[in-house]
Amino acid sequence: MLKKYLYLVILAVLVSSFAQAMPFEEQLNLPKDYRAKRITKLHPVKPGETRTLLELEEAGCINHIWMTTNKRNDFRKITLRMYWDGESDPSVEAPLADFFGVGHNRWKVEEPFSTPCLVFSPFNGYNCYFPMPFRRSAKITITNEQDIDVIGWVYFQADYRAYQRLPKDVPYFHAQWRRESPALRRARPFTVIQAVGEGFLAGMTYHIRVDDPADNWCHGGGDTVYLDAETRPDCINGIGGEDYFSASWGIAPFISPYAGCPVNEEDEVMSMYRFYLEMPIPFERSVRLAFGTMANEITGVGYWYQTEPHQRYTTYPAPNDRLPESPLAPGTHDVELLSEDQLTFAVIGPFAGDIDTELDPEQKIDFQQSLKTNYKGPYKTDHYKDDDRLVRWEQARTTLGWLDFEALYKPKMTGPTAVRILHNCVAYAYLRMHSDRARSCEVRLGYDDPTRVWLNGKQVADLPQEEGFAGATVKLKLQKGWNDLLFKVSNQLNSNWSVFAGSVWFPKRRGLTFDDFAELPPAPEYARTAEE
Repeated sequence: MLKKYLYLVILAVLVSSFAQAMPFEEQLNLPKDYRAKRITKLHPVKPGETRTLLELEEAGCINHIWMTTNKRNDFRKITLRMYWDGESDPSVEAPLADFFGVGHNRWKVEEPFSTPCLVFSPFNGYNCYFPMPFRRSAKITITNEQDIDVIGWVYFQADYRAYQRLPKDVPYFHAQWRRESPALRRARPFTVIQAVGEGFLAGMTYHIRVDDPADNWCHGGGDTVYLDAETRPDCINGIGGEDYFSASWGIAPFISPYAGCPVNEEDEVMSMYRFYLEMPIPFERSVRLAFGTMANEITGVGYWYQTEPHQRYTTYPAPNDRLPESPLAPGTHDVELLSEDQLTFAVIGPFAGDIDTELDPEQKIDFQQSLKTNYKGPYKTDHYKDDDRLVRWEQARTTLGWLDFEALYKPKMTGPTAVRILHNCVAYAYLRMHSDRARSCEVRLGYDDPTRVWLNGKQVADLPQEEGFAGATVKLKLQKGWNDLLFKVSNQLNSNWSVFAGSVWFPKRRGLTFDDFAELPPAPEYARTAEE
């Protein structure tokens, strides 16, 4: 134990040396002149009570928050919220301990960690060093939803900089907690962050409790970041779960400034973190950070900065739905962002081949016809039999402009199978839209492997292979009435691992309406294994 504490002291010194600059100082570009100030509070908090810990009416930036309370509290029933510049919906909302990187509703003196962003010290000291700028006002509250008073009261201290003024385009700090129990096995990945606005990703904490010992949590896949379908589409894609946290071939406890694993109990209960200190990921209009999953209980807090106003992508669960091991189905509290702008497609696939492999959907669209796929690997579940390989047109909806074939077709298989990807294959996405007159319009596409586009049966785009991701604008000449737009998306291994997805965005939609393909069944992106 003494050796571990000595190690942590040395690590803290190294982190302090590393992080002499404020995290994300370059991105925030705050004025150099300020006055240093501090707020200190000690509060009892009764059942059902919300206490204001900090309330400021000036321009400033909170640079350090320290908090503590008794370890015998139920931390999933104590909620921390933060509001900037008089907003009514909080920019920060998370259970107290989870916000500071401590998951699973637990507290153990032998599990401290130290990073430039979050520090959990022995004997329940919570510290946050994320800078939190505000132009006019700041408010931090704590709510007790236990049946008893907060045991030991709440100790709170905030160090902040007071400025004469801050620029109008300053991005605001955001953090949101989210939970699934169990998550979906190799299906639609766990959403950590979704945002609409301009800003940058700062990092995440991620906590797993393994429900099924047959699963290997890291083999559900790694991180996928979808960026700016509306302006400059791009995608960053990871390989496996532990790789994202700077580990390999599984994960053991370790601490570093950028990434770490403070907790790993026999691969059954794990806590990890990753902060983008070396390169915050910017976005111009929208972002989604998702993470591959197996069928385990997952909780996470995403940290990011963006211009206001923000839009909520998940609602906060009731107290009992936050508790470890309580069931909470994926999507229960999700909110669709930019819902009026998301498109519904008819999709079919996967098929083996490349962009030049001619397949039936290029000749005709027949929703009544089932096609026998030539794709030999498992897809959706674990289809292996030759007489059980029929694919049909199904309904699929975009998320922030992105259509994710990986989530639609990735095989949902149990066991310690390595990360399964779909490659050397193609799929089709069909969009039907009505124009009130003959017109020219543009569609903005994001892609990384060869993609083709047909309008009313005539090919209008042949987009080449890209190393990574690229955006392209295709000009369309629509006829009055209904128009058929068919996309053929291919998938190959490349420098961006394997992104079987694309984005579709119409910058101007006036006079256009889109079919919702209500006659088709929804694609089972939330399907489980065949045995389930």
